[in-house]
Amino acid sequence: MQTLALAIIVVGIVTAALIWGSLHIIHEAEKMQLDPRKLRRNFLTLGIIYAISSGWGIIQVASGDLPAASLIGVVVAASLAWFLIKQASGVKIRQ
Repeated sequence: MQTLALAIIVVGIVTAALIWGSLHIIHEAEKMQLDPRKLRRNFLTLGIIYAISSGWGIIQVASGDLPAASLIGVVVAASLAWFLIKQASGVKIRQ
């Protein structure tokens, strides 16, 4: 009986967290539509994070900590970084 109650409580908390997170994302998207600088900053931040993570992946493969097959993930991260930085450069900022 305690396990069932705990499961119900955990599901309720996780559901509330997902709803809060979804509403937060929607609110941020509305802000970015009104403020192109915020949109550009978010694109650049995410692009830099992906670029750093792909560089870290290359370092890990070169040092022998990861197998060479993990370079597939580096390609995905580098592609996402390129796409995000390209999108950031295309954002028109009004003066």
